[in-house]
Amino acid sequence: VSLQIKAGKKIAILGRSGTGKSTLLKLLTGALSPVNGQVVLNGERAHTNLLSKYISVLNQKPHLFDTTIGNNVRIGKPEATDEEIWKALEKAQLASHVTSLPDGLQTKMHEMGKRFSGGERQRVAFARTLMQETPIIV
Repeated sequence: VSLQIKAGKKIAILGRSGTGKSTLLKLLTGALSPVNGQVVLNGERAHTNLLSKYISVLNQKPHLFDTTIGNNVRIGKPEATDEEIWKALEKAQLASHVTSLPDGLQTKMHEMGKRFSGGERQRVAFARTLMQETPIIV
């Protein structure tokens, strides 16, 4: 497979079961090495150290920690200011909900975010991923 994706473009990988969608994602994220050929990102041959510079992975069932919403998002960028966290929450379409909570960013997630709906947990994880500022989110 030869694939080029222009910066700023969004793509969807679609196909029937067994056509290689998961394999392609594993190759992109470094979970699998190619048998033939190579994976190149921005003109550089991809390797483990390079992957974290270019790719963030947002899992379907993300791990959330037993700490505050702010701290869960800040994991993506430990030095982030509260303003940066609010911007990420805005992009993840969660800022208005967090604002409505009595403790805002200081609201406890509890273990695995059980206090929040699946969609809200996903948005917290998405905000965390946005904080990493990588050009590719898988």
